[in-house]
Amino acid sequence: MKQEEYGKAPVAEVRGESSAKVVLFNVAPSTVTFDTHRHGRLEIFRILSGELRININGKAFSAKADSIIITNPFQIHTGHSGEEALSYYSILFDLDNFYNDASVTQKYLPSILDGNMLLNNYIEDKRLTVIVDELIASSKANPMIAVGKIYEFFGYVLGNSYYHSSFKVFDNQNFSNVLDFLNKHFRESLSIPELSKRFGYSEAYLCRKFKKITGMTITNYITITRLEHAKVLLTTTDRTIGDIAYRCGFNDFTYFSHCFKKHFNVSPAAFRKDK
Repeated sequence: MKQEEYGKAPVAEVRGESSAKVVLFNVAPSTVTFDTHRHGRLEIFRILSGELRININGKAFSAKADSIIITNPFQIHTGHSGEEALSYYSILFDLDNFYNDASVTQKYLPSILDGNMLLNNYIEDKRLTVIVDELIASSKANPMIAVGKIYEFFGYVLGNSYYHSSFKVFDNQNFSNVLDFLNKHFRESLSIPELSKRFGYSEAYLCRKFKKITGMTITNYITITRLEHAKVLLTTTDRTIGDIAYRCGFNDFTYFSHCFKKHFNVSPAAFRKDK
């Protein structure tokens, strides 16, 4: 696979026949590897060299060479490289592409997708590393073998109990409704009392369970969502920084600048200038 230069966004190598996307990333030292985000696919990180400092649902991990990191569907994660250059593979795939009539896949894969079963985020196991390396190699050379390697990956992880149950209090639909509302109305002045009334939970219950599932408070989630949208506007529009802050829900420019620099390690003005 083609190795990408530092600082450039790599072109995804999509392996359509195996339903997996395999991407090689080379990242400069002390760099934001990927911003805070979430997606519905399962992602495997295979660290080749350097250090990936990753935060998954509020829990920090430091992964070095030969480590395997897994983000389950819809887990919120962000990553930075360490003090040395970082090289790693990212493997993403949709779990429902691997459903079939076998009772074992019906037993486990939907539970992982629904979040009722979580694979361990950090695994250090030489045999699992070999399986992932074989998956990477076969994704181009032989997609049919790659499909088999994905099933072998699940078989090994589950067989060695590299997973745990997730006792989710919100059902999937209710939690989706909360997130959808926050993602659509993040510009507005949102209060915990108003949110709890809207969704029919007590304030304490809503806050406690939201943090249990996402690893962050509702307030932090709203702030991060606002900052992510502000970053897009800084790179795609000529609006003033003050106007962008206001449009993204910040009424205090100083507070916006403080939050932006804390989250992205750069001021809004410097970020726009660099872009």
